[in-house]
Amino acid sequence: MMGKIHSTRFGEIDFDDEKVISMPQGLIGFSEHKTFILVQPEGDAVFLWLHSVDDPELAFVVTDPRHFISNYDVPLTDAEREFLKLKDESEMGLLVLVTIPEGDPHGITANMLAPVIYHLPSSRAWQVVLEDEDYGIRHPLYIPDDEGEDD
Repeated sequence: MMGKIHSTRFGEIDFDDEKVISMPQGLIGFSEHKTFILVQPEGDAVFLWLHSVDDPELAFVVTDPRHFISNYDVPLTDAEREFLKLKDESEMGLLVLVTIPEGDPHGITANMLAPVIYHLPSSRAWQVVLEDEDYGIRHPLYIPDDEGEDD
């Protein structure tokens, strides 16, 4: 079955109901929003939009953190695995919310402490909060290469 969103960012978006990401707890700070779709802008494979199905104005830039940090790992509890119905890691999708400051492409950060984990076959998702000293809520995704530049 097909659905339709009238997005303030992208206009009218048609989507397959089977692709809806269900988040029974919602996102942190947005618990009332429980259904989302992933929107991929043309020509951009790394950054996507996690768009609310119910609110045409609510959308977050997201990415799979493993594009930037290959060994990024999310240790899940048995309760989290059971909630998501994860049988093994191959069924797990992983997204982090991204901040892209206007005019500063080197200032892109991601919330690596609260990734969104989802079960690929069912699209059931949960935003988990990690206790990891290596990452932060504004973890840089790009590190500026200033070597060789003249001031």
